[in-house]
Amino acid sequence: MAKRTILILVYTLPVLGILPGCSDPEYRKTALRREGQVQYAFGSWQARENHCEANLADLDQMIKNDRDRYERQYAGMLEFIARAERKEREQWPADLEETRKDVQKRIDGDPDNIPGTVGNMFY
Repeated sequence: MAKRTILILVYTLPVLGILPGCSDPEYRKTALRREGQVQYAFGSWQARENHCEANLADLDQMIKNDRDRYERQYAGMLEFIARAERKEREQWPADLEETRKDVQKRIDGDPDNIPGTVGNMFY
């Protein structure tokens, strides 16, 4: 429907522009230039519309071609996450004692540093 309306406008505007009654040469020149611009715009629009179906077909084919690759990447990502989680669960108990010792050492601190630390805090 929109295509038909545009076609009607494109073909009737130039006819209306050359009807008698508008005999001013400047108007005629402007009307002819505008007619050329309308024809150019319509031609550009028509060319784009002619390629839309082919563009959609190309896009559909690209999606189909890449779908398998994306599915493989997604499955690989899930496997990677599962392996990393298993590794973390297996490694955590082994690292627990070392982590506990490190935390305790930090909490205990170094008594030899107390005088210097207190001096820095208050002076």
